[in-house]
Amino acid sequence: MNELNERFFNTAIQSQNPLIDELMDEYLEINEARL
Repeated sequence: MNELNERFFNTAIQSQNPLIDELMDEYLEINEARL
């Protein structure tokens, strides 16, 4: 994971916002598809 991904990931983990969780799920799916 590059630095930007890591920072985004950490921010999302710390957030208790369900909207962020939803966004995070989509983000991770896109990320996995790129691998």
